[in-house]
Amino acid sequence: MLKVILRAIRQIVGGILAVPGDFLRWLTGQQSTPMPPTTDAFADEVDSQAAELREQLDAPAPEPTIAVRSLGGHVHGYAAGDRDYRDAFDVASIPENVATVLLTLAPGQLARLASAGPELCGRWALGEKTGLVGVPPVKRGWVPSVISGTKPAGDPAPGLVPEGEALPGMRPRRAA
Repeated sequence: MLKVILRAIRQIVGGILAVPGDFLRWLTGQQSTPMPPTTDAFADEVDSQAAELREQLDAPAPEPTIAVRSLGGHVHGYAAGDRDYRDAFDVASIPENVATVLLTLAPGQLARLASAGPELCGRWALGEKTGLVGVPPVKRGWVPSVISGTKPAGDPAPGLVPEGEALPGMRPRRAA
């Protein structure tokens, strides 16, 4: 009830304060602020853009690319396969960096990849964000540094040391 009373008082005060302005405009012959002529071009443009957006939203999602599906199928097959299948797996069918990461995954990480499905495995193999927790991402420049034992510039992780060479600051191992 109090809100209704305050609203009525506000309208009365606003009307009283508007009277002098209305009276002066009447005396000087001015009309209220002229509005620009209405054009339908803007409304038509808005309607056409809204229709395009509706069509895009209603359109079915595009199928994953062939590369993602085939790569994902290979990775998913490796992750879901048993030990014999993994031993017989053709590593040449997938990129070198993906093969290196797959061969170094623990059984629990392979199980997570297998439960993710082929499409998500394909996105993981391409290095895209997947939301897989506990599975290391595939990086493109990772393989040469692991294989050659060199440390890329700016990489804080140490490279692998070839057999027979000592770590910096350590004595070489003596033959038994």
